[in-house]
Amino acid sequence: MTQTVYDPIGPTELPLIRLGLVKPIVEQLEHRGILIDDLLDELALTRDAIFSSEFFVPAPVMYALLEGLAQTADDPYLLVSFGESLDLKQWPVFTEAVAGASSVGDFFNRFMIVSRRHATSIAYMLKTDGALARFKAQRSFRPDRVPAQADAFYAGLIVNIFRHAIGIDWDPAQVTVTVCDLHAVPGDYHGMCLQQGDRSGTSINFPMTWLLLPFLKDSDGQEARSDFSSPPRTLVNAIRESLKPYLHLPDLSVERAAQLCGFKERVLRTRLHDTGTTLGREIALLREQKAIALLLQTDAKISEIGAATGFNDPASFTRSFKRWTGMSPKEYRKRHSAGTRDGFGSVSDHSGANP
Repeated sequence: MTQTVYDPIGPTELPLIRLGLVKPIVEQLEHRGILIDDLLDELALTRDAIFSSEFFVPAPVMYALLEGLAQTADDPYLLVSFGESLDLKQWPVFTEAVAGASSVGDFFNRFMIVSRRHATSIAYMLKTDGALARFKAQRSFRPDRVPAQADAFYAGLIVNIFRHAIGIDWDPAQVTVTVCDLHAVPGDYHGMCLQQGDRSGTSINFPMTWLLLPFLKDSDGQEARSDFSSPPRTLVNAIRESLKPYLHLPDLSVERAAQLCGFKERVLRTRLHDTGTTLGREIALLREQKAIALLLQTDAKISEIGAATGFNDPASFTRSFKRWTGMSPKEYRKRHSAGTRDGFGSVSDHSGANP
């Protein structure tokens, strides 16, 4: 008999991944003295965006970043090694799922639920059939490029979780791992069987009896963090989240913004028109919200805030801000108290921003 448990992730029009999930990898490379500034420039990302916990990017952007990190480090096994050696307490999906998990099977069910708060690009599936169980990270879309490093990371991470959870019962000879590119994983990967798969996602087959084993936890416990915002499901909100890491770009044109979101400009223009908005309007709205948050929550200079929102010329920023709010940035800061907000994305959408 076959029993399948799906994560009810629901449809999403733009697959997103929390950018901050790559933070531990960047920290490791920086500790090794490997500079990634050129890569970030190429992808129009900033270190600050990566070290934030609230930015989401389209899945292809994350895949390009992972491939670029491996190339920069000149290490084809960078991501599988990182996933395998990752301190699981640094991985928010793990720390949230492990809280309260009583068995390995219970952990994986919790893992599928928790993952929804960090990505809409992956749906997890746990399938049991006879003596075997299969856990798969199923992509909700077909990527244009081979996500070799992304698959390798999941392979290493799942192995890491199994060894952590099962302890002495871990037997790699009973495990089969399927990835889209065998070149991203060592040929003799801890004695496990490796299989060539497609771009649909990583999977791991293992004895079903392992699901019944108690989940081993560190004696000092795990601290779960549940205050992460979830990735949006609607197209407009997903577009907004996708563009937040790029608001500092002076050349964030409608055409480039569409490309960053993985759409042809004409297609995205039509889709947004049907929802009553435009891409230019959304970019202006996001810049207004970020500018207001920086004005009220920081002591940054007006010129610095302008640069952070894509304006190299402070006068141009002031003109745009006055068009958005009816007053200059300096006047706005004087009239409004800072208040308490959780990042610029939470500033209320009160404006009538125009592109």
